[in-house]
This record gives sequence, C-alpha cells and structure tokens, in this order.
Amino acid sequence: MTGAIPELTRHRQSAAWGDMAPEEFSELVDDIEANGQREPIVLHEGQVLDGWNRYRACRELGQQPKIELLAAGVDPIDFVISLNGRRRNQTSSQACIHRWGRSPRRSKRS
Repeated sequence: MTGAIPELTRHRQSAAWGDMAPEEFSELVDDIEANGQREPIVLHEGQVLDGWNRYRACRELGQQPKIELLAAGVDPIDFVISLNGRRRNQTSSQACIHRWGRSPRRSKRS
C-alpha cells in the first residue's frame, strides 16, 4: 500500500479497552520502527476493531499500516474479547464487564 496513510476512526468495541499507557505506547512505536508492524490492523464497518495502538504508532512513524478486514461471519465482539482478554492487564471487574456487556447475545437463562 502506498500513498497517504488512511484517516481511520476507532470502533466502539476497540475503544472499550482504552489506550496503552504512554510508556507502553512509546515502546510499541520503537518496536514497530525497529521491526516493522508484525500484526495487521483489523477493520470492521470501516473502523479499527483491533490494532488501534498499532495504527497510532504507524501514523506517528509515517508508515503505511498493514490492514485486513474482519472475516465475514466473525462476531466482532467475540473477536475483540478473544484477542484483548488475553493480552491486556485488567481487573476481574473489567473482565466481567467485557464478558457480560454483551446484552443482545446474553443467554435467556440469566
């Protein structure tokens, strides 16, 4: 991909996880500068569903980000929880909110 870096917005499911701490973000920028972007940014509905911090780092470096679209049939909420639930530090309360904050798909038994 060449040319201008696309101007993207953050999907609401991504925003639920918050931003990296400034020190962590600085380390990410340094890593992408040294090693390149290893994981693609995933878009859903034209917005960044996964990889917001990678996207910000690429923009800061003036590097064209690697971008993929969320595969058809993949639930965006399940996708985000699956990726971020494992790699983000969070309290048990935050984890519970992310797991149970799926009111449209909550079990009828609850």
